Amino acid sequence: RSGASVLAALANLKLLGKEGYRVLLGHVVTMAEILRSKLERAPYARVVNDSNHGMVTLFRVYPDGVAAERAYHEETTRPDKMDQLRSHNAYNQKVFEALRRQVERGGGMNLGMTDQYRRTTFGTPIVALKSFVMSPFVDEVAMEHLVDCLERAREEVAGAATISKS
Repeated sequence: RSGASVLAALANLKLLGKEGYRVLLGHVVTMAEILRSKLERAPYARVVNDSNHGMVTLFRVYPDGVAAERAYHEETTRPDKMDQLRSHNAYNQKVFEALRRQVERGGGMNLGMTDQYRRTTFGTPIVALKSFVMSPFVDEVAMEHLVDCLERAREEVAGAATISKS
């Protein structure tokens, strides 16, 4: 791996000093916590790294009518729900693609996706969307905008599914 990120961190530490660097890190962790809180209140989302208190938030989204918490528990612990897991993995990939289109049009927020956040107890990969807050300029309004972008992406995927069924 490249050492660029380590050198960038060192440069920031030298520029900001220990206290300034702590403030910067504290801010991005706080923004990630705000995002987690917003996602936890959304009935369609499930934060999957909820025990992590860092800058990265991994989460899954679900179609309307799916109880996110229950679906995540079932599809990650019950082998008989493997088809459901695969379907929701594909759904998250489609939402990610819709988010990328929003960014390309200039109105979205850039998120990542991992096609194997972890594996289920029976070995199937779990897809997750990924927010990695890095900028000191991100604020609570930006986190709200990110949730709005997610909702628009979900609407786009739902609309595409409706069109393909007709």
